[in-house]
Amino acid sequence: MASWKTRPYHVVSVLDDSYPHQLRGIHNRPALLFTEGQPQALIGAPGVAIFSGLAAGIDTAAHQEALRVGIRTVAVFGTGLRSVFPKANASLARDIVRADGALVSQFLPTQHAAKWTFPTRNITMSGLSVATVVVEAGETSGARMQARVALEHGRAVFLLQSLVDEHEWARVMVDRGIGNVRARMLRTSGDLVDGLSPDAELPELAPA
Repeated sequence: MASWKTRPYHVVSVLDDSYPHQLRGIHNRPALLFTEGQPQALIGAPGVAIFSGLAAGIDTAAHQEALRVGIRTVAVFGTGLRSVFPKANASLARDIVRADGALVSQFLPTQHAAKWTFPTRNITMSGLSVATVVVEAGETSGARMQARVALEHGRAVFLLQSLVDEHEWARVMVDRGIGNVRARMLRTSGDLVDGLSPDAELPELAPA
């Protein structure tokens, strides 16, 4: 713990009032969060924020586009904050902090990448988010897992039409859902805007 004081980390526990409200609403919330950058980005700061996992591919594109158009973005790590994964995105992580976004991890700062850390990260990313948007996802991908977990959390889930057309699991999420929550199919970007508008009927947060 003494070593944390030498790093620019903000540490919050589930017992603290500053623990993110969105995350407090799920039963499998992490006990600790380590944040570098602006912790306010996690706790309901005004405006839109893009939460993604800093991974290669869609995650990288989401963070980069958010930075390009001036939307706050938060990278949810599948490692500790000392271990940027993939290493090629270290400069992107710095850009996120400089743009008043945040890097966040539920793992101790020295935790390296492992098979179990990324699925655990996806649970936390679902909990931090009002809605999960899945653009691409294979049968065993973390994105598919996050969509399932988000429905279990009672959160809104949006699946690109190409996913629903191609994958049985995506059709099931749209047609039957999980519990009382069904995923929504995205045909255009306007569907997402309409689905997240103040008048949209989004699932309510479950009590903590």
